[in-house]
Amino acid sequence: MPLGALMLAALTLGGCANFPTQPDATDNASSAQTSRDTRAANTDDAATLDHLYGFGDGLLNKRLPSNPLAAINGENAPHSAATEAVFQAMAQLGVAYQRGGRAAGVGFDCSGLTSYAYKQADITLPRTASEQYAFTRRIAKTQLKPGDLLFFKIRSRKIDHVGIYVGDNRFIHAPRVGQHIEFADIDAPYWRRHYVGAGRVPGAGQIDLSEISQKTGR
Repeated sequence: MPLGALMLAALTLGGCANFPTQPDATDNASSAQTSRDTRAANTDDAATLDHLYGFGDGLLNKRLPSNPLAAINGENAPHSAATEAVFQAMAQLGVAYQRGGRAAGVGFDCSGLTSYAYKQADITLPRTASEQYAFTRRIAKTQLKPGDLLFFKIRSRKIDHVGIYVGDNRFIHAPRVGQHIEFADIDAPYWRRHYVGAGRVPGAGQIDLSEISQKTGR
């Protein structure tokens, strides 16, 4: 299946399951989101951008990176474990945060989401954010590729939050109780303040050779 179709399927799975269902509530939410997007597009105000992308935004931000497929792989190219993990994380957009959760249909916490995404790509990650930090190879922000993990210190002196980078300075994460899996901007003031570092998962760049064989007929 082309990656474009996979992307559409991912958004369909995660898109709007948790929006209000009362009459006109969706329309009102959409109008409010559009208004916020317009204000953010016309201002460099850090507080506005932090509200739009950080913990404080109560609405699910479904906007993708500007060109995510190009950032990950060519549309007809075999994709790596990192690419598969990104698609698996995207498929969970809108799913509710669940403390200790790490299974589709149940919900996820931050490290549960990253563990699940990579498990679907046949890579087993340690359970907690701090353990995942120790497991991955350190890379600089300038070296980030889709599928890399981003680590933060939110409420303690040790690493206690993780997300998965998807390109264009965006990452997917499970924020906290009462919220849902969403996109966030690594350059938003909140995330810059709590950012610790990034890590590349061992084996994440490995290509599935069976896909190449199927496409070449060998």
